[in-house]
Amino acid sequence: YAFVWFAYLGAAYATKMSSHNRVTFQFKFFPRWVETFCAVLTDIIWIGFNAVFIYLSYDFVFNKMNLFWKSQTMGIPMKYFYFILPIAFTAMTLRIIQNNYLRFVKKVDLVDPEAKAIESLKKGEEASATNTAAGGE
Repeated sequence: YAFVWFAYLGAAYATKMSSHNRVTFQFKFFPRWVETFCAVLTDIIWIGFNAVFIYLSYDFVFNKMNLFWKSQTMGIPMKYFYFILPIAFTAMTLRIIQNNYLRFVKKVDLVDPEAKAIESLKKGEEASATNTAAGGE
């Protein structure tokens, strides 16, 4: 059950880092405002989905779940395992709002950590190639 909690908390963390799965390659062919508009639109849809899921999961955990459902091996009420659903989706929603605040109000350029690592590798290769061309090792 800890794996389930870590998976949902990992999704919330990925949202914080702006590294949640997104397909953005197609925006390189359009003006910058199209990318911005689509990013805001998809984040609004994502927040709407999360809001519905927060409501449904909260309702399930606190109102519809049978109090006698227990895990077979440990005997712990299943409510404690399912409680990660409203927690994680609330955290993701707050992180989406936080990222949009940073991006549009504070004008912070949020970069996916993997993209940042690829850029640093490219810069390292360029520096290495320049050093080799200059006669260094």
